[in-house]
Amino acid sequence: MNVPTRNGPRVGERRARKTKKNKSMPKITSVELQAVNTVFESADANDKQLIVTIDANQPLPLGAYVFELVVEDDANNKSAPATLRLQVVDTTAPNAVIRGDDRVPFRKGFILSGEGSFDPDNGKITKYRWTRIQ
Repeated sequence: MNVPTRNGPRVGERRARKTKKNKSMPKITSVELQAVNTVFESADANDKQLIVTIDANQPLPLGAYVFELVVEDDANNKSAPATLRLQVVDTTAPNAVIRGDDRVPFRKGFILSGEGSFDPDNGKITKYRWTRIQ
């Protein structure tokens, strides 16, 4: 159960904070995002964006993610939470590879193979659709 506390993150949340010496936007990696309920707090009012970088070796798994933003003014008044639901989707097309003899004897059968086809994101090929186009 997440219970708001007066001056900090919700109970059970970790806080990752940039120091005032580092005036850059808060940046997090896909590895840091794996943990739910981690608070990433800006160092000052100029940090209006959260920059997420993706570690190619540990990307976010496909699926839905919900982010929450609460802003605070100079009188320590906090906004109502705003949420954004985003979906991490695989948009990389697989590669079709067709193999077979380019010459076959008259009145003989032949075999075409799509066995070398692959998905560069390590997805699974689920369908092979063959069409004679000429």
